[in-house]
Amino acid sequence: MDRRHLTVVETPEEADYALLRLGAPYEPRNGTVERNFHAGSLTYPPSEQERQAAIYRSVPTIVDMLLDRPAIIPEVVEGTSALLGSYGSSPDAFLDIVFGIAAPEGKLPFDLPRSMEAVRASMEDVPFDTRDPVFKFGHGLSYSTGCSPKPT
Repeated sequence: MDRRHLTVVETPEEADYALLRLGAPYEPRNGTVERNFHAGSLTYPPSEQERQAAIYRSVPTIVDMLLDRPAIIPEVVEGTSALLGSYGSSPDAFLDIVFGIAAPEGKLPFDLPRSMEAVRASMEDVPFDTRDPVFKFGHGLSYSTGCSPKPT
């Protein structure tokens, strides 16, 4: 972080802002094949939701979430100052976006559902039919020049 002139602090209360890189929620599995795939719950456990909420309440927060699968994260969307979805980018790429060195661009390859009830109500063989998702398939942004967002 030194080359970007950032200072890491011990608690959120000491920070001007928080930058979090999170993975999409999942339940670790045992077994040779299963441990290599994220499966199970699409929501964070209550203890993780509370840990994140405490940060969001303390300081403006930008979250970069690795979306290797859909996630039910309305509490993240509502609690943060900004949410970026990524698919394996480096920490430097994330910081380049945050500090305006590079322009983000991308579209969601799936819906981000609002609840497990909406997931259960979806048809398994019909894409993008999630009822009232937090963000729909294809949602995203692109910046034309500089860092002025152009919602799409």
